[in-house]
Amino acid sequence: MTGGMINAAEAKEVGLANKVFPPDTLWQETMKAANTLALKGRVALKGIKDCMERGSDVDLRDGCYMESDAFGLCITSPDAKEGMTAFMGKRDPNFQ
Repeated sequence: MTGGMINAAEAKEVGLANKVFPPDTLWQETMKAANTLALKGRVALKGIKDCMERGSDVDLRDGCYMESDAFGLCITSPDAKEGMTAFMGKRDPNFQ
């Protein structure tokens, strides 16, 4: 709120960041996170990204509608079926 700069440790402490890494491991940790995301369902990831990008510009009511629409697309996608089947079969999902 004050516009002052804070360092990474302070950002983590106040909840602006959830992880902080030293510069020499930053790239490796970034790639681990990217690889984890790459295993997730693309329909869900797109819905999340769209809601995050557009949601900050709308009021709560419209944001809830956006979230509901994204959920509708996700739950009716082949990814949802694969995710539920994988969960019930106690295996990792294979999203297309």
